[in-house]
Amino acid sequence: GSSEEANNASEHGMCHIDRAIDMLKAHDLVIRTPHLESPGREGRHWKELSVSTLSSLKNELMASSVVSRARMRFRDLKNWKYEAGVKEAGDDDDKNESGQEEKQQGEREHVESDETVLKEIGEELLN
Repeated sequence: GSSEEANNASEHGMCHIDRAIDMLKAHDLVIRTPHLESPGREGRHWKELSVSTLSSLKNELMASSVVSRARMRFRDLKNWKYEAGVKEAGDDDDKNESGQEEKQQGEREHVESDETVLKEIGEELLN
């Protein structure tokens, strides 16, 4: 599926987690889940469904979603550069001198573009 479908599914899932948290809060509930416990499973989230365990799950999913979006954006940038024929630092260059100035100008533009995208990805990860 596309990244848009993934984002929609993530938002839909977060809405359901929020609804479950609201219900548990409203009724001051903790639902025991002994059927999920086993020797290899550690953590409270295997023992109960509560505001605390759902909030932790929501935080983990949000963090995972941010990292996933950042990876997709970085992959898209790399694909765009590949399709545009932009060479990475250290790639062999078989251009002649007349194309050198044009190539250097293009590289400067792409470096600025890379820096902008990477800065946006970093800010997204920190927020």
